[in-house]
Amino acid sequence: MRFSLSSRRFSVAFFLSTKCGFRSLSSSSSSGRKAFTRSSSGETASSSSVMEVGETFRKENIRVILGSKSATRKHILEEMKIESTTISADIDENAIRFEDPSRLVEALARAKAEAILERIRKAEEEEGAKEKRRTLLITCDQVVVFDGKIREKPETEEEARMFMRSYKENNPCSTVGSIRVTDVATGASASSVDVCTIHFKEISEEAMDFFINEGEVMWCA
Repeated sequence: MRFSLSSRRFSVAFFLSTKCGFRSLSSSSSSGRKAFTRSSSGETASSSSVMEVGETFRKENIRVILGSKSATRKHILEEMKIESTTISADIDENAIRFEDPSRLVEALARAKAEAILERIRKAEEEEGAKEKRRTLLITCDQVVVFDGKIREKPETEEEARMFMRSYKENNPCSTVGSIRVTDVATGASASSVDVCTIHFKEISEEAMDFFINEGEVMWCA
């Protein structure tokens, strides 16, 4: 699973640096895109390049809102030294359906951004004041594709166990994740999809108990 987390971290770094007006992760945009597509190309950005994004944010006094309740996504930003506040979109994700996993996660990340932007603007109207700092909103979504079928957050602990039992060493699954970065003041945004193939060894019952008791497995695909 660490491979997937690293891939998503580089995805965040790529978009914050190249799509929102900041310096690229590397010397050229093409190299930056290779870093973004780490899961398929095997190439990575250096740790120092990733950390430069957080340093740029501090120097530019940019505010970041993470539109997610995921502790993992919060941790990814913390690893990049990016301070953020959290706002949950609280949308009905089941109302948005596509058979194509890439279209699904992009649509969900967009819907989350739109819902949060509406709440931010309503709050600004009620308070009669706008945030003076540049503010970027990050929204994400992820599903798992296994045996050609889309899997989302498990609805029960038993379903979570069923998912974990099905992952075998010779039968990998893929995470399909979308990230959208939106400038709150202008509404301009950029997004893309990252696909990462994950190979598991058999997950023990003890490990399943740990993951379920820890809770994060119930909040993500």
